Amino acid sequence: MPNTTENISAYLLLCQQCNKHRNRQLRLGIVLLLVGILCGIAADTWLSDEKATAAKVACGAVAAVGLYAFIYAYRSLNPAKLLILRTLQNKPKDIVWSHQYILQNMPFGIEVFKVCDVYLYTRHGHRDCIRVKMEQLKEIQEALEKDLPHATFGYSVEREQLFRANPDMLYRD
Repeated sequence: MPNTTENISAYLLLCQQCNKHRNRQLRLGIVLLLVGILCGIAADTWLSDEKATAAKVACGAVAAVGLYAFIYAYRSLNPAKLLILRTLQNKPKDIVWSHQYILQNMPFGIEVFKVCDVYLYTRHGHRDCIRVKMEQLKEIQEALEKDLPHATFGYSVEREQLFRANPDMLYRD
């Protein structure tokens, strides 16, 4: 049976996206950590003491960023432990509002990258964001609308004010 909106829940689609994002972050963390360590060793070996100190500090910073990215991604090895995904699976009625935010970086009119975040808000005042690929945004949005018929979709300042005042006001009848 092909993967269509009819047979894949929003929960599974968002778990897949979380796994992909986590794997990219793990790879990036490992690469930056190794580059920082190897460049630090190379700087110590080939550069004079004055230049080596500055290079080691820079390499240490790169390694620290890599370690941070690795630890952050390692902490989310199992996306099913994310509160918002557990809520989506176990208590979907608690999710009252969802919207997407697309960031498009276009310096000088040239598209460099485009990312999309799907925001989910609960009736308890919690908000969480899941980064998704643009290619899967429509499928995820359709699955969310199917799985959460009671929730409000789309962003507006009025909806944000309603959420802050009383999240239950975002329930649709």
